[in-house]
Amino acid sequence: MIFIFSLVVNCLLKIPSTVTPGKLKRKETMRILLNFVVFMIVLMGLNACVTTVPVKVRKPAEFNVGAIRSLAVLDFEFRGEWDLSGGIKPSKHKSINALRRILMRKMKLDPLKAYPGSLVRDRLVDALIQNGYYTITERARIEQVLQEQALRMSGLTDDTHAAEVGRMIGADGLMTGEGRYFVRDQGAWEAYTVTEKEKNGKKKKVTKKRYRLSRFVSAMITYRLIDVQSGRVVASKTNRMANYAENGYPGMRGKSAYTVTGKDEKDAAQKLTDWRAILDMLVEALNQQCVAQIAPHVVTEKRVIKEGDSKMMKTALGYAKRDLWEDAQRLWRQVLDHPPSKEEKIAAMYNLGVYYEVFGFLNDAEHMFKQCYEQSGDEAYLDDQARVRRRMEELRRLREQENAGPSR
Repeated sequence: MIFIFSLVVNCLLKIPSTVTPGKLKRKETMRILLNFVVFMIVLMGLNACVTTVPVKVRKPAEFNVGAIRSLAVLDFEFRGEWDLSGGIKPSKHKSINALRRILMRKMKLDPLKAYPGSLVRDRLVDALIQNGYYTITERARIEQVLQEQALRMSGLTDDTHAAEVGRMIGADGLMTGEGRYFVRDQGAWEAYTVTEKEKNGKKKKVTKKRYRLSRFVSAMITYRLIDVQSGRVVASKTNRMANYAENGYPGMRGKSAYTVTGKDEKDAAQKLTDWRAILDMLVEALNQQCVAQIAPHVVTEKRVIKEGDSKMMKTALGYAKRDLWEDAQRLWRQVLDHPPSKEEKIAAMYNLGVYYEVFGFLNDAEHMFKQCYEQSGDEAYLDDQARVRRRMEELRRLREQENAGPSR
């Protein structure tokens, strides 16, 4: 059907030999536009046949930490670097030089105290407690043992010594770490065009200048998780995050470099978001990554549900969208028992496969997706089978991690 409609469009726009080059270009442009419209209409029609629903999925940790179930988390060493000059150069204007001096003074921040590692540690502990997989040792208990050993919260660098301290604290595992962050402002003058109305009512384009200033913040944190019984590092990784995507730093989803404009350098600088607020978001994202790497965790994924054409299929979709899966699967079974068409049968079969997948009946889910492929020939159902098999492996790893049991 798509092919026939596209063929009709192209026949209607068939170019005669007498057409001039200008008309030829317009005809070709019209042909491309109409084909694009056809494609978008068909695509929207296909999307109208399916919808997605969110589902909660428990995932295994990236690292298998064995029997560790209680953690003592030490303060991280977190060091900062800044370039807040914003590209502002020395100027003959006193106000510009005064602004540059203010910005340069801000660069004289204490690299270790401006955003302390204890804050990074405390926010990681909050994320671990929210996850619930580990029992977290209180800070007071850790500080008591460290004081007895004449050590600092961020002063343990030797893994063997750290394991000994962990045993004194009474935890299964000890977490240490370090990190760096970078704050850089970059600015430049730029020209832009606006439309203004003159006194006589006519409009004209006017070129103006403004100062554009961007704030780039990036952070990296390396952590180590030590099994205090063996003294072995069971998990270690460096995670990176930035408010932009560049040089191996993944950018925050939905975020870009924080950019403002002003009538001059001072006006732009006053509008910039404080770098600590940006770093807060980066640290939170990095800590969530860390938790997912060392603990089983729940994520939200999307699953496609086929709408179908019958009233029963659409009613079942309404149930699924509201997390009323048992009601939905009951209706899909009824459609499967008395299908009004082959297409409705395959749609109901597919949706039952999703239901089985969501509730962990993976063999049944794989069987349903296999039947969908064999009866339709659509290779997309093979992707669903592959996803179920990956989930089987995830569940095997998850059971292995959760059944390890505490070491004490």
